[in-house]
Amino acid sequence: MASADLTQLKAIPITRVAEKLGVPITRCGSGVWGMKDPENPRELSSLRLWDKTNTWKRFSGVEQGGVSGGTNIDLVIHFKGCDVKEAIKFLEYL
Repeated sequence: MASADLTQLKAIPITRVAEKLGVPITRCGSGVWGMKDPENPRELSSLRLWDKTNTWKRFSGVEQGGVSGGTNIDLVIHFKGCDVKEAIKFLEYL
């Protein structure tokens, strides 16, 4: 995959990627989204997504797939527990 292609994949809105992953998100500020806590849907978990930078961070330090923040590629790795190659394939179909 060419670097231009990676740039295009990283430009996919992070909220769109989260929705395709089935992550229940809700707006919690101007350009900031949070994941609803699966155990208490009225509360937010420590996961935040930012529209402006198209990035995310899990503040609780919980790592899945070796990551707890970054680009939408990292978000796919975090939620699907896959490697970079599989994450790129997932994003190519969005």
